[in-house]
Amino acid sequence: MKTQPLAYQTDVLIAGGGLCALPMAKRLARMGLRVLIVEATTSLCHEITRTLRYFAPESALNSATAERYFPGAYMAGQSAGGEVPLHPDALKRGAEDFLLSCGVKILYNLQLCTCENTGEGWHVVLGGKGGLFHAHVKVLLDCTENNITADLLPAVLRTSVLQPRYRQQQVTRCLEYTGLTGPISGTLAVPEPLRVMCGESVKLHPGAYDRNHGYIEVSVNCEQAANRRLDDDMDTEYTARRVSLDVCARLRQQTETLREGQICMAAKQVSRLEPLDPMALLRDTEKLAAEFTEDSALGGTCLCIHNQRSKEEVSVRPSDQVVDIAVAGGGPAGAPAAWAAASRGAAVHLYDMNDELGGAGTSGAVRWYWFGLRRGFTRLIDERTGDWEDRLGWRRSFYAWGKDDGWSTELKAMALWELCHEAGVTVNLGCFIVDALVSKNKLTGLVVSTPYGLISPKCLMALDCTGDGDLAAFSGVPVIYGNQRDQMTLWAAYAPLKAPMQYAGDFSTTVAVDDPLDRTRFILSERRRTGISSEHSFDHADYLAPRESRHMAGAYTISLEDQLLQRFYPDTIAVAFSNNDPKGISTADVMNIGLLPPNLMIRIPYRSLLPEKIDGLLVACRAISCTHDASCAVRMQDDMQNVGGAAGFAAAICVARNTQPRMVPLDQLQSCLLDIGTLTASDLQPAQMPLALSDAVNKIATGNGMQWGWQDLQEKTLDPDPVALICSAPAPQAVPLLLAKKKSTAVGPARLLLDRLLVFHNCAEGLDGVLAEIGRSLRDGLPGRQNVKAQQILPDHNMMPETAFLLHNLAFCRTRRVLTAVSSVVDRLCDEALDFTDNTKGYFYYFHGVAYCAERLCFPEFVPMIKKLLMLDVLQNTQKSAFIERSVVPERLAYLALILNRALACCGNVDGYRGLIAFLADKRAILKRCARQELKRLMGKDFGYNETDWQNDLATTGSLPVMPWQDPIV
Repeated sequence: MKTQPLAYQTDVLIAGGGLCALPMAKRLARMGLRVLIVEATTSLCHEITRTLRYFAPESALNSATAERYFPGAYMAGQSAGGEVPLHPDALKRGAEDFLLSCGVKILYNLQLCTCENTGEGWHVVLGGKGGLFHAHVKVLLDCTENNITADLLPAVLRTSVLQPRYRQQQVTRCLEYTGLTGPISGTLAVPEPLRVMCGESVKLHPGAYDRNHGYIEVSVNCEQAANRRLDDDMDTEYTARRVSLDVCARLRQQTETLREGQICMAAKQVSRLEPLDPMALLRDTEKLAAEFTEDSALGGTCLCIHNQRSKEEVSVRPSDQVVDIAVAGGGPAGAPAAWAAASRGAAVHLYDMNDELGGAGTSGAVRWYWFGLRRGFTRLIDERTGDWEDRLGWRRSFYAWGKDDGWSTELKAMALWELCHEAGVTVNLGCFIVDALVSKNKLTGLVVSTPYGLISPKCLMALDCTGDGDLAAFSGVPVIYGNQRDQMTLWAAYAPLKAPMQYAGDFSTTVAVDDPLDRTRFILSERRRTGISSEHSFDHADYLAPRESRHMAGAYTISLEDQLLQRFYPDTIAVAFSNNDPKGISTADVMNIGLLPPNLMIRIPYRSLLPEKIDGLLVACRAISCTHDASCAVRMQDDMQNVGGAAGFAAAICVARNTQPRMVPLDQLQSCLLDIGTLTASDLQPAQMPLALSDAVNKIATGNGMQWGWQDLQEKTLDPDPVALICSAPAPQAVPLLLAKKKSTAVGPARLLLDRLLVFHNCAEGLDGVLAEIGRSLRDGLPGRQNVKAQQILPDHNMMPETAFLLHNLAFCRTRRVLTAVSSVVDRLCDEALDFTDNTKGYFYYFHGVAYCAERLCFPEFVPMIKKLLMLDVLQNTQKSAFIERSVVPERLAYLALILNRALACCGNVDGYRGLIAFLADKRAILKRCARQELKRLMGKDFGYNETDWQNDLATTGSLPVMPWQDPIV
């Protein structure tokens, strides 16, 4: 198995970011040691944050310990029953700030896999989204919840020091509520039928949000809880989740306290500890840290901070058995994929990195549908979720589609697990896919980092439902990260919660999902972000939810052109419905000249799930084979649920017939999808005759058919787009028709559109009209765009001012006549008081348009224009940003500086190369990857991220060639 070096060199590795990690890390860092904490989730203090125990004895108030570790987290005004609530985000930020102030490093979404004693220290391997990472450390401290070193090492090599009291066959689970009535303290009697499982009563604890906010703590007797193995943990979690919800459903009917209450979040993991006093545990660990560090010879030490195992011997890890189907990822695609395959008789094992099923829609808190079709597998999931919501009295809220477009994240996660459980799926949570087993171009198994170490389950078939194409990438399937021009992606989200379970749609910056350091940077920044999510958000979601990352290369790649032309596929397995929703940069040429796509019904072919080169694998998630701009419409949760279910059926057919995915009989698969309602008969028939090119030209001459941004949400466009058809046609066919129509078209919007399309096809006879319109619009400065639909800071939804669209249009006409117009835009940008937070101004797109023209046309006259822009104050020192950024604007400005330097380099100017090289040290992984990718294209070699090697090579290079970007982007 391949491993990569860890981002940090460190002396001390602390596995697990529990409460005990904080005092130990501080003490060791103060000794001058380099200390790194790796945490499998996205927050520290798992004894509180994972179990949702945001409350503590009132005696903790005003203590020096509390103020030291969690300043501002204790909400004294909300105390009740001798307890004080903790503010979730304040606690998480406080713990992080404490460690960072001590010089301690943190890496999230990583967990310990193996450790080997070297005599002087430890060789450790860690697993996460990016695969396996190795490091050599002097000291290893185990602060994990399940004490992983008990599995990895014999007792002689590890020392257990703290012995907090653990329950053996009983766990507790906390559920968060708003709208509670009466005093939120004391106990409530458990309904009679459930007392055998839950005891006599449940406990009430106060919450930090308001007087009606609190937590219901339910005890659950569970025999499996005494055993700490992955399968026993899963049984315990499933039982506790289901029973705790049953208790709350009955209490709602029998007590006034819960009658109007609304369930919000619930514990991601059960608590096995006896009642927890966080301050007492921290004080005990401080004493331990002082004793531990008295010994100067720390090398080779492995310390288990607390040991909850009832037996000293190592527990047995899950066997590496062969299963029919392994499903990687349990999100919107993965959970229905697993259910679908198991429902047809396959033995299915599912692995997901989160502690619940549902991905972005549950752990990511994105709890509303946006467009999509509510049929097939989505209807099945919604009905089961609705059953739970009815039992708990959960009231759906209006978002954009009416009362039925949202859900309770806790209850949807329960519904998904329940469906999988009933179908016989073996669910494994807290598991990262870190590699693939491939033999003779066939995937034969997975390598999985579990909370108990590495396992290698073998399978006959695998489904990649990770959302990011993790398994496909590890298998050797070619992938593209982000868009076709560079590696810039749509914005990701670490969703802020303004109030308990009140999600703020804050997809705002980029992250490299396979880079632990960049994931951590993103999480730390988002938790402190100002803007839509203020620094004082109540909480954040548990899952970093990207909109886009990898796109695998499949047997067919869906393009935006396909969608706009309403392409029909005989192998259709699902239909998506959406607007084009680019939260971030758009790259398709047709969009950059002004086409804003309508709401489209989009067929998804089975071939887009079939990876190149590798058998035994289907990819059924956002990472299906499609382009960046096409992905903006085929990634909605409800549609991905149907794609995942279709892949599950296909995998089950493969296993039953002992065949490969490429040989699946489509009629059998489509028949199954018709039966469950994912497809209708009309989906398998072409909608209409193809639109003729001459008819498309006649159609656009009746008005401006470029922008559809203001369609009603329910409106569907079923006809091919005429502008897209004209742009996709070869110039020798399109230009004569456009010229003929222009002669008979009066001056006005229709004639301007004909001119724009002529320019797009490099026909200078349309240039006069476009240049005249640009000149007219620039008379009073740079025009903005008042009807801005976007919610986040640009770029968003490609909402350019009309003049910016015209500016981009010039990039397709190879004549120096365009230079005057571009120069005029540059001059006006230099005269403006630039405010990139005002979306109506559209400044981002004007800068982008200049770079867009320059890197495609590469006239030497562009060089002074670009250098003039790069001298502006807003574009100074944009690279090498601080590790934590509280605003999204610096990343926007850095990207503009990067693409302007890229355009300079395309023009053969050495300063552009130097500018790109400077970005190789940027703290934001996507930007440094963009820079490296362009340097590789321009120089035909690769020195990685070594600035010195790139600079030395540049110094020995003679004249630099002019290398325009010439590839069309569709």
